[in-house]
Amino acid sequence: MAIEIPEDAYQFTPCGPLGSKINVGNQHEHIGEFVEMDDALAAVKAKMDKDQFWPSLVWVSDHGNWWYIDTDGNEIKVETEECPHCGEEFEQGELELHEEHCPDNEETEDEEE
Repeated sequence: MAIEIPEDAYQFTPCGPLGSKINVGNQHEHIGEFVEMDDALAAVKAKMDKDQFWPSLVWVSDHGNWWYIDTDGNEIKVETEECPHCGEEFEQGELELHEEHCPDNEETEDEEE
């Protein structure tokens, strides 16, 4: 899948026995483990306010699927489009740039010859 979690996004991931806790952090730092989502969100909000930096927030399921969430923990719907040549998904507006360089796009191959 072409859409990846942004490197600086805070990731909320279930952990502990039967997903009883929520682990929060990004690729650079660990914020903590929380029993309640409200506590995890409050810690992240406080960190963002302190740092004056507001990266994306994502929920990562125990199966590895992920989606954007807001600061209240609600899912944010992101429209995606599928490349007709290779089948990869892209956030809306990014497909056109990909199609120009898609290795499975026969029109691109014709232009290079």
